[in-house]
Amino acid sequence: MILKNGKSLRWGTYAMYVYCDRNNCDLEGLLGQLSSMQFNIKTLGLMIQAAHYAANKTEWELESIFDWVDENGGVFAKEGELIDFANYVVNNTIVKQSEPVAIESDEKKS
Repeated sequence: MILKNGKSLRWGTYAMYVYCDRNNCDLEGLLGQLSSMQFNIKTLGLMIQAAHYAANKTEWELESIFDWVDENGGVFAKEGELIDFANYVVNNTIVKQSEPVAIESDEKKS
């Protein structure tokens, strides 16, 4: 995801690892948080920070992230890049995790 300010965010396995590692949580806790859609402001900022680090391998300071949030209508904006990011995270985590995966067997059928 590329933001209007030119910064790139990527939410995937590495971003989830960075988030969990920095916040001393496990994947189950993160997935529970995402599926309940209960984000507090700190969680949202840290998720953006992890997604930025995953995409760029550089830090985006929380103060700057929250300035960006404010510039985009704040945490209560009904549309904009913050909502786009939240949807991007949910669609790339919860939706993909809930889709059934077909597993092919290596056993030969007789």
